Amino acid sequence: MLGLATHTIPQVRQFLPTCKQVTAAKFVPPFGYQIVVIGDGRTAELIALMPGRWRPDWSFHVWGADSELHIDFPPSYVLAGSATVTLSQPEGQRRWRYPTNGYQAEWAHLADVAEGRAELAIAEGVRAVVLTRPYMIELTRLQKLATQAEAAQVVVAVDSPYACDQTWTSALPRVKETLAAAAVLDSVITVARTGPSEAGLDGALLDQLAVVRPLLAAADLGLAAYHSDRHYVLAGGVDGIAVTLTGIVAPLGDEGMRLDLIGVEQHWRAHFDAQGPARPTSVTLFDADGEHSSRPPYESGRRATWRALHEALENGTPAAYTIDDLIADLALARRFFGSTLQVR
Repeated sequence: MLGLATHTIPQVRQFLPTCKQVTAAKFVPPFGYQIVVIGDGRTAELIALMPGRWRPDWSFHVWGADSELHIDFPPSYVLAGSATVTLSQPEGQRRWRYPTNGYQAEWAHLADVAEGRAELAIAEGVRAVVLTRPYMIELTRLQKLATQAEAAQVVVAVDSPYACDQTWTSALPRVKETLAAAAVLDSVITVARTGPSEAGLDGALLDQLAVVRPLLAAADLGLAAYHSDRHYVLAGGVDGIAVTLTGIVAPLGDEGMRLDLIGVEQHWRAHFDAQGPARPTSVTLFDADGEHSSRPPYESGRRATWRALHEALENGTPAAYTIDDLIADLALARRFFGSTLQVR
């Protein structure tokens, strides 16, 4: 199917939430398709044709028992304002149009979230919010945001690149099964101040705690902290496991995280590479039978966050890393670093 179909399908799903059957699917030369689907007592037809000769014509039409909805979209590559929406009913017609298009609205919303205006989005009635760069938010404000989101029944997902990684979340139940026999948990995270995350050690500690804290299942990790402007070390014992968490500003700018959970008979190793979305995470088990690892998906943790958000909206599936998790980790980070942990 054409890439443009990704823009149409979400609109179709608003009126046809469940696709029971595809009754027709046909290639339309030179480049296009015709697809007919049914579900919930309704029928949807998607038709696309790219002959490359006349002006683009992109429309969306819905017929009901006593109303008709028609949408005319401008070309997606032209800043010509929004679509024109016309609703026809027995009492007359209503029409809507706005000066900005969907792309501009998406970027404006992203700027709102990035600049800390998530509260405004929730108040305006959005169904979901994604928190990016969570190291930039104050703990008290985050707690108020969680309360506001719960009252409004808004789903909040947190963009945590490692905790939300699909390879890690798939292996996590099996990793937890070996905790009783584990003796050492060692994790090293490297970050560049001007690298992909731009978070420095502030964000590095939060990303690390997001992965480690669920393993230790402790609300208050009793670790001693040492830190400078180039690294930190948290060390101590938790539930009989010797724990060391290290964060380093990498001299060569490489970003990623390694975690080793070691016992007498089993050794788990996870390696997260933050240098690019095409470098998958690896989770490997070493035991008496050798080395075991599954085929990793080529999907970043950030992309998995958006996919999990969709699942939460559609099926109520909890996110891999929630706002409550972030509150717990941010509180721990504040305790370890005190006032020296910056919120930038």
